[in-house]
Amino acid sequence: MDYKNEELMESEENAEEMKAGPLYVEFDRPFVFEGEETIRGIDMSGIENLTTADLVEVEKKFYRQGITSFNPENTTAYAKFVAQRATGLPVELFDQIPAKEMLKVRKVVVNFFFS
Repeated sequence: MDYKNEELMESEENAEEMKAGPLYVEFDRPFVFEGEETIRGIDMSGIENLTTADLVEVEKKFYRQGITSFNPENTTAYAKFVAQRATGLPVELFDQIPAKEMLKVRKVVVNFFFS
C-alpha cells in the first residue's frame, strides 16, 4: 500500500502537481514502513498551515529529548518533529526514514523557515 495524503491526492493531476512542488520530498529509493506501506516521498505542504501553537508543541518535544542547540531549527531532530506535525504521519516513520532522505526533509524545513 502506498502512502497518500488523501485530502491532497484527490486526482492524479493534483498528485503530479504536488510532487513537482518545493514542499514535496521525493525519495531516491522507496522504503517499506512497518512491513506494509511503501513510502516514495512525503508531502510537506502542511508546513504552510502550522501555527505558533504547533511550533511551541514541536519545541516541547524537542527539548524533552534532552537536546540543546543554539539553532534547533537546523537540527534533524527538530525537523523530524516539524515534519511529523506538518504531515500528521507517525513520528516512528521519520525515525525509520533512510538518513539521506531525512536530510532532504530537514532541508525543506530549514528552507521553509529561513526563506
